[in-house]
Amino acid sequence: MHILPAPKQLEMKEGKFTLPYDAHISISADLFSSLPSYLFNELKEDVRTYTGAEIEVTSSYYEEKGDILIRECKDEVTGKSAEAYEIQVSEEKIMVLAADVKGFRYAISTLRQMIREYGAKIPCVKICDMPDLPNRGFYHDVTRGRIPTLSSLKKLVDKMAYYKLNQLQLYVEHSFAFESESEVWMDDTPLRPSDMMELDAYAKERGVELIPSLSTFGHLYKVLETKTFGELCELTAERGNTYSFISRQEHHTLNISDEKAYKYAVDRIREYASCFSSKYINICADETFDLGKGKSAKLAKDIGTKEMYVNFVKRLCKFVISLGKIPMFWGDVIVGSPEKLSELPEETILLNWGYSANELEDNIKKVAETGAKQYACPGCCSWNEFVPLMPESYSNISRMCTYAHRNNAIGVLNTDWGDYGHVNDPEFSIPGMIYGAAFSWNKDIPEMDEVNKSISVIEFEDKTEKVAEIISKIGACEVFDWHETIWTIERGEDRIADKVTRESLTKGNESALELKDRLYEILPQLSEDARRRAAKYQFALDSIILFNRLGFIMLDIKERVYEEDVDDPVMASELEKWVEHFHRSWLKESRESEFYRVRDIVRFYAAMLRQG
Repeated sequence: MHILPAPKQLEMKEGKFTLPYDAHISISADLFSSLPSYLFNELKEDVRTYTGAEIEVTSSYYEEKGDILIRECKDEVTGKSAEAYEIQVSEEKIMVLAADVKGFRYAISTLRQMIREYGAKIPCVKICDMPDLPNRGFYHDVTRGRIPTLSSLKKLVDKMAYYKLNQLQLYVEHSFAFESESEVWMDDTPLRPSDMMELDAYAKERGVELIPSLSTFGHLYKVLETKTFGELCELTAERGNTYSFISRQEHHTLNISDEKAYKYAVDRIREYASCFSSKYINICADETFDLGKGKSAKLAKDIGTKEMYVNFVKRLCKFVISLGKIPMFWGDVIVGSPEKLSELPEETILLNWGYSANELEDNIKKVAETGAKQYACPGCCSWNEFVPLMPESYSNISRMCTYAHRNNAIGVLNTDWGDYGHVNDPEFSIPGMIYGAAFSWNKDIPEMDEVNKSISVIEFEDKTEKVAEIISKIGACEVFDWHETIWTIERGEDRIADKVTRESLTKGNESALELKDRLYEILPQLSEDARRRAAKYQFALDSIILFNRLGFIMLDIKERVYEEDVDDPVMASELEKWVEHFHRSWLKESRESEFYRVRDIVRFYAAMLRQG
């Protein structure tokens, strides 16, 4: 039986339950009024889709054989936690027990997965379940290229609720329409206050807390490049210079020796927080690379950058607390000096990130020893790739979740970044999202092959159990990947990574063609929605093959193979047609946002290929 996250206890019984065509969802009036209607609508829709039966909700007074019984239960089994639930499937009925709306949400998600796998004949089973960690989140980048449509964000919330995640954060630098920042967002089709408020209400109904996350210290590229706010930049702003993906990631920190920087940060926090019902605010405060290197150099000399950083973060945290909220911030700067955590308000939560496939436990353990509250924050390994590196993400997420369980972290926040233009389709991060959901819920972590089989069955409705294993190999085909594409432009072809060789490019494309064939072979076994997503993976494989071919040309240039300029108008045309198709795909999930920057990259290479 494939269920994600895997339940704590699952006891298979003899026999099967057969759902009749005239079955009911039997529930008391009091309980019905306390549960959100979407729960029953989703359950009814899945029953109709996978069994053909049109079931309705009825009063518990009319309980009959073959019904799905929803019952409140506060006994010792389900009373351990508001998130606990129990499902009992016998040959006569399905019994769903929970003590709270949270438990009912998770129970119905589990039951929906069972119906999707087995249809109208469900094996008799007893499931008792509750999460190991109370806070299980997903962090989605809506800044570094893509700004999603509101409808796609709602679909993300639905997917999170289905896999029992309960917190969502959206990474925002400039992609929100702040009242005083029109110069910043005017060309970026930003999310508006009404979008955030509508999404907040939608997520809250589904048991997902939408937590505001906002750059307030570092990573303020578009803000600090403007005339209005440029004076607040630690280094002198470079307005008018050629845009750089790399510089955008590495610079643009506030000059905190200027009191106007603090006022800017708290005004931003106050305005943004007003759109959310969450009790938390994430002030980010990560990767403040330029701190003390420019306008605040004197202050850095006087007290040191460590004190500068802690003092500013402490002020922001105290301001968040004054709003009646709990502050969060990224821990990369302070984790090197964990003793400084005692200077922050005790309510503060450190978001302890690490994205390596071989990530060590050291930083999580250091913070745990101080007694500070922390989340472990792994990643989907999707950034700078057309398709996420799933084996690396499995390794990273399983390790970080293990460290979270072992060191009494209060949560896990699994991240999905969009560095260098966010070329990876957001739907490709769903398997990584599921890893985080499964491993934060249940500390007993399955092997990658096992969980991928469950993803194939549950997420793609693939009876062959192979599709997740196939897509997990796609990322390894990328050799001249998007990261190399950007760095070759901005740092020159002489710095192409050692991994980019003629042998690796050839092998990558051979593997990509093989995976395309394997995907085509199993298409008939997938659901309609899964076939739609499989087509996206086919396009991603074609993208990988195309850019690996570009890698051959860049190697030729690096090795001075050409006596004159490159002359390959056919390749240039293929890149231009690719970016047009990519644009159409982009707009299905995202606003226009910063797609023009992706097009500019293709325009650069196409022009280079036509120089002959």
